[in-house]
Amino acid sequence: MRPISKAREGELYRASNLGPVGRGMTFSRFDTNRRQANHSGYVAALSYSQWLLGGQMGLVGEDRVSQVELVWNGKRGIMLYGPKTGCGKTHLACAIANWFIGAGLLTVFLPTVRIPRNDQEAILNLADPSATPVLILDDLGAEKATERLLECLYTIVDGRLWAGAPTIVTTNLRPDNIRRYGTGGGHGDKLYSRLMQMCECVPVDGPDRRL
Repeated sequence: MRPISKAREGELYRASNLGPVGRGMTFSRFDTNRRQANHSGYVAALSYSQWLLGGQMGLVGEDRVSQVELVWNGKRGIMLYGPKTGCGKTHLACAIANWFIGAGLLTVFLPTVRIPRNDQEAILNLADPSATPVLILDDLGAEKATERLLECLYTIVDGRLWAGAPTIVTTNLRPDNIRRYGTGGGHGDKLYSRLMQMCECVPVDGPDRRL
């Protein structure tokens, strides 16, 4: 990747919502011990980042990612899922963000609990890749699934799907449980359908890394 200026990097980080903790969650700081159950999630996240930027698979730490074959089937999104907390889903999402920012690409990290439900213009900007080139929706399912929240999520995901915009989702829900997420309006089914069409689903397991 061609390095960007410090001024541009600072501008992208200020717009990213990552904060100092997220900025420290990089691929190089992720424990890549092959004996850990979350190793495959790490490999998938790094592969996705490199594939989207059109780069060659390479080395991070002692891992030769080029030895792992992953087929993305043209999907522009990745869903990192698993029922356990602390196993590295958010870390990997932030690592993807740091990777893209390092390449000069605006990436917005947004916990779903902070989706601006009462600001339709902001919702449309999140759906529009010209305003939000890369979007990370963190911890889908952690908040109460009101009909309005599901409407916002559907608008964002549907817009990004049809635009082919890179989108990263983390969740403790199994993918097939997303269709039962929330009630009313059928938005859970529609959200599930769009996410499955847009994202390659990657399980992330292992011990709680925070303990």
